[in-house]
Order: sequence, then C-alpha cells, then structure tokens
Amino acid sequence: MSMGILTVACFAAMLGAILATSDLWNAAKKGKTDVVIALINSGADVEASNENGWITIMVATEAGHLDTVEALILANANISAATNNVGSYGKGWTALHIAAHKKQSDIAQLLLRTGADKLVKDKKGKIPADVARKKGYSQLAKIIDDFIRHHFTQYH
Repeated sequence: MSMGILTVACFAAMLGAILATSDLWNAAKKGKTDVVIALINSGADVEASNENGWITIMVATEAGHLDTVEALILANANISAATNNVGSYGKGWTALHIAAHKKQSDIAQLLLRTGADKLVKDKKGKIPADVARKKGYSQLAKIIDDFIRHHFTQYH
C-alpha cells in the first residue's frame, strides 16, 4: 500500500514540475517577471528545454523582456546554452545570438556583462556579432565586438 502512495506522490511531484516549467515558459514569454521568480522559487526548472534545445532564457530574450532575462540569470540559467535544432532560428544559437538577431541591445549587453560566450559559433560558424551584422544592426555588432576586444586585451 505505501509503495502505491509513494508512486502516486512521485508522479504528482513530476507532473507538478512539468506544469511549473510550462508555466515558467509562458510567464517568461509574456515578461511576467514576478511570476517567473515565484515559479523558480517553487521548483520550476530554468534549464528545461524543448525539442529544439530552447531554454527559458532564450524565450525571454526573444520576447525582449530584460527584467525577466535578469531574473533568469540570477537563478543561474545557462546563458551560453545553445539550441540543438534549427527551429525558429539557427542551429547552435545561444541567447546572445537571439538577442543579436532580434536587435535586443539591452539584453545583449546584460548577457555580455554576465559572462555569455561572445565567441560561440553556430553550426554555420557565425558568432553573435556576425548575426547582428547580417541583420544590418551595425551598432549592436560593434557593442559585441567591443566586448570581444576588451576581453581579449584584458586577458592576453
């Protein structure tokens, strides 16, 4: 009898975590930072990914929600995680690639300041600055390039 109750309890906990993660994605997409924080505090997985390898920080970045991205960073979201399938964008894109593509300068700068990998290449060999340049966002490409130069000169 207790084994059955334990199994039901484990299933309920797993289902709760799945629903919390789904709710987390929806809240991140809508920029509901207070809800994102509450869900993280209740155990939602900031690293859970969909079939394309997208995690919550990518969803918030795409939607342009700076406060939500910051909350996810504070919750230790992997800021350099890369997509594994083409999906909406390129294969191997990070949140910084997405920010560059969507011209999310504030988010790109936050990601850069908090240690996002600025030199990570997608499956076509493009770094985030290349993505910004291709879209015609020369100012954003310059911001990323400046971070690269600063990092290179600071540590070499």
